[in-house]
Amino acid sequence: MTSLDNAYEQFLKIKTAIDGNIDQMITEEDAKIQIINRVLTECLGWEFSDIGAERKHSNGFSDYLLKMSGKNALILEAKRIGRVP
Repeated sequence: MTSLDNAYEQFLKIKTAIDGNIDQMITEEDAKIQIINRVLTECLGWEFSDIGAERKHSNGFSDYLLKMSGKNALILEAKRIGRVP
């Protein structure tokens, strides 16, 4: 099985957990803890040591700042889960 296959399998596990708990995820922090952190580490392979949270910069704060080889690589903005009527 390839790494992409493994990532997808992990994502399906996370999705199953989310589907069973979606009504309990109300805030942005809920989404970060229960979804985003897991996808970043379990599916995409980021190390916790390379993930920074709530980093201040000239435009305000970023929810996530991911580093690769010690250099800034990705900024990620999180939002709470929305529902379409």
